[in-house]
Amino acid sequence: MNTLADCAIARHGDEVSSASITLQPALTAPSQVRTFTRQSLYRWGEDEQLIEAAVRVVCGPVTNAVRHGAQPPSPGRRCERIRLSPITLTLTLHPDALRAEVRDRSGILPVQRSAGREDDCGRGLAIIDALAEYWPGRASRGGKRVRACMSGGNGLFDGGR
Repeated sequence: MNTLADCAIARHGDEVSSASITLQPALTAPSQVRTFTRQSLYRWGEDEQLIEAAVRVVCGPVTNAVRHGAQPPSPGRRCERIRLSPITLTLTLHPDALRAEVRDRSGILPVQRSAGREDDCGRGLAIIDALAEYWPGRASRGGKRVRACMSGGNGLFDGGR
């Protein structure tokens, strides 16, 4: 993986586990976060249903960050190069919920739209909406963050932990 940081903490009982990865906004970033998410949740002993849902949920905001997260040149500086904005995914697993947060340096918040049958994009936020209990996008200092929470209320956790 082309990562700047990759940290995972083993899961024990009711403890909170966290893992994070920072990537450059390259076409390989969505694939890398899918692999990272799958490996992290597998290491923590989560079931296939949660793993597959989480993989689908993290892919949308990362793909959006790759497509829209580059910072354009400053006004009045036509010769300045486009600055690439690193993308950070943080997974936090609580006993009854998984939170995924994607951060990038673009201040443009995601907007859900309807994709037609022939469209090759525009479905990511609809997928998140279907699988996550909530997914706020917020401007933050130096960019934005998009969080998605999947909890026991959507059947992804067995509730017996």
